[in-house]
Amino acid sequence: MKIYINEQFSEFLNHSIVRDLYNEVMFANPPESSSKYRGVRGAVIRKNIAGLSLVLRLYRRGGLARHFLSKSFIRNPFLGSSQYRPLKEFFILKRLSPPSASFPVPTPVAVAVKVNKFTYSGMLITLEIPQAKTLLEQTPKKKELVKNCVTRAGELTREIIENGVYHTDLHLGNVMYQEDGSVYLIDFDGAKIISTDAQKRSARKKIASRWCRSIRKWLGDDEGIIKNFEEPFLAALCK
Repeated sequence: MKIYINEQFSEFLNHSIVRDLYNEVMFANPPESSSKYRGVRGAVIRKNIAGLSLVLRLYRRGGLARHFLSKSFIRNPFLGSSQYRPLKEFFILKRLSPPSASFPVPTPVAVAVKVNKFTYSGMLITLEIPQAKTLLEQTPKKKELVKNCVTRAGELTREIIENGVYHTDLHLGNVMYQEDGSVYLIDFDGAKIISTDAQKRSARKKIASRWCRSIRKWLGDDEGIIKNFEEPFLAALCK
């Protein structure tokens, strides 16, 4: 089993603990993401260890393949560790978190990947974002707060792109906010490292398209609602 622990948490966790947590989440068969983590692909459970509020996410397949290999992914024996989704997300989150940077994303704690001959499975552990909701759970009465959070989400997305990371599946369920207006981007599964100006322009364009599709998918065709979620985000993203 491949296990990596963020050095900031080595005082609280070791390989044995992470291995036990992997086995727990693997065999507990947790439900798909709760409403709080509705945008996250996979199964989520929460755990408190040494005073740390942790989110344990088991990676699961989508589409038709989930009926056959719901917890496993096909492994290419010639590609090595670069193909393992949990590892890629862990190191991207480390790139965006202290001490490398200070973006409001889930703090990566540890990752575990179990590798078999033809398949692999994995779990990512992050710190829980306290008292946060996704934009899918926004309160209609707090329109100004939501508008400010949508704007901030666009700004953060632009800044993260400039830092060389492309979030490939940004939508309303992958933006969390707190009552004080703090905003976090979550679920970097599938995110890509980019470097050139052309890649960054392409990333902004694709994110804008994905964002607008998600609004219509989740919030319907009310033009007033669509305007409130589209315009502030796109203006901040493309500033």
